Amino acid sequence: GPLVFYEVAFLREAPAAALCVAVLYLLDTAVRPGAPLHPRAGVLLLLAGLLLGSIVLLRSNVLLFALGAAVWVWWASPSRRLALAFVAAVALPILPVVALNTVRSGRPALVSSSGPYNFFIGNVHDATGDGKGSWGHYAAVKASGPPESVSLYSRALADIAAHPVAYLKL
Repeated sequence: GPLVFYEVAFLREAPAAALCVAVLYLLDTAVRPGAPLHPRAGVLLLLAGLLLGSIVLLRSNVLLFALGAAVWVWWASPSRRLALAFVAAVALPILPVVALNTVRSGRPALVSSSGPYNFFIGNVHDATGDGKGSWGHYAAVKASGPPESVSLYSRALADIAAHPVAYLKL
């Protein structure tokens, strides 16, 4: 059974890791603080941005790294135009997915369908902090209405505001 499953399953971790190494190489080659820009820095940054945006589609948690990379390119590059091109290249693969998810769901939606759920169970007052999540509060919120009418992001933010000490402990 597992052999058959893993033969046909698309495992995202290996390509994501390989692409991350490629992105780091491209960023390091294109821009180094205090060093002159690579002659093809623009092309390298565009390619790094497209690859990084593609990685975000594979592993949505890489979006946090993409934001950090954009800040680093802005800081390290003497050209703001190159930094903006990098940000645009990162956004290019992501925006169509976000637009499609938003249209289909009827409200703003990011690249991962499990994003609101993961944010909720990991950040509310009864979250355990060990990856097991928040089942008691989640069950109550889930029972409060049809799934399409319950915004887990706003419910989690409201819970964080109601229990700031528990959130800070977490």
